[in-house]
Amino acid sequence: MVHALHHPVGRRRSARLSLLALAALALAAGPVSAADAPRVGDAAPGFRLQDQAGFTRTQTEPVDRVVLYLWALLGLAVLLGVAGIANTLVLSVHERRRELGLLRAAGMTGRQLREAVRIEALLLAALGAAFGLALGTASAAAVVGALHDQGLTALAVPWAQLVVMVVVTAVAAVGAAAWPARRAARVDVLAALEPD
Repeated sequence: MVHALHHPVGRRRSARLSLLALAALALAAGPVSAADAPRVGDAAPGFRLQDQAGFTRTQTEPVDRVVLYLWALLGLAVLLGVAGIANTLVLSVHERRRELGLLRAAGMTGRQLREAVRIEALLLAALGAAFGLALGTASAAAVVGALHDQGLTALAVPWAQLVVMVVVTAVAAVGAAAWPARRAARVDVLAALEPD
């Protein structure tokens, strides 16, 4: 059984008149099936006969496309975040070379130093993820509030996806810290402690 008729025209008046004529035709002819699609197309040019699944697909395809673009932008943001964390840690290791040498001279092992740099990366990522989640949720709530009159009434927070993104961010941060952590662990103690 057909549940929807779709007419992609810009002129509302002619679309309404055609829709009224089509509704009268449907009432006179009784239930319309998908096999009657050519007959309906002849009776009402420009209309496309769809079943419920087809109508749902037609309505959700543009939204799915926008969501796909948003996921691509999110992936790009994660890559930029990883590059930012790596850059921050490289500069941090370079600027704190003397402090790292002093820690090594005081008995800190290379493994402990690598762990400290990884923890620093995780803290940076956690701070970025917390700000991003708060800003994103607040922005989504503002959009729902602004479009309440348009039928957008509920804010659905995808908690599972957010947890996955936080875990991915943490793993990416540890990966971004690998090279700076190795550099920090290989600091030459005597060269680092030499006066400038």
